[in-house]
Amino acid sequence: NLLQQFFKITGIPENLFTSSYINTTPTKDDIITQQNFRGFTRKGCLHNLFFDAYDCLYKDIVTYHENFTELVHDHDTISEQIRLFYRKNDINTIFQFLRSLDSTPMNDGPPTFSQNSGPTMDAKLRIDPPPPVNELLPEVEVIPTAKQIRKELKTLVTEACIQQPLLDLRDFRKK
Repeated sequence: NLLQQFFKITGIPENLFTSSYINTTPTKDDIITQQNFRGFTRKGCLHNLFFDAYDCLYKDIVTYHENFTELVHDHDTISEQIRLFYRKNDINTIFQFLRSLDSTPMNDGPPTFSQNSGPTMDAKLRIDPPPPVNELLPEVEVIPTAKQIRKELKTLVTEACIQQPLLDLRDFRKK
């Protein structure tokens, strides 16, 4: 329930986290032992950990969104350049020209092209635009800053603290 509320508050799509990724992440104990916990109370440690993690998530999503936008722009540019190339250069005309050169007798001339190799060669030389970025990568919108939704997030963390009374992050502090 808390996770559902978190997704609703932040606008993060639930399907962003796939089971294949979760299965390759370090174990919970490995993640917890690598953290530096701040706070005097159990609740304070949990709040600090959550907001530190949220700030990291926000920064990573902003960077991802910027890179995604650049990739979309690059994809559009590449696709347009390919369309422009084919508008200016007709491959069939070029092959017909090469075939006409082949029919004139020459000593040590260019290699010959058979009449039936044209379409096959045309298909082999054809450059297709790359698939759209959103077919390869999920599009993730920028989430609100922690400051913008602090009250709602704080309520979630407090509820998590109540639901997990035995979780005390102070026990995991580096010694």
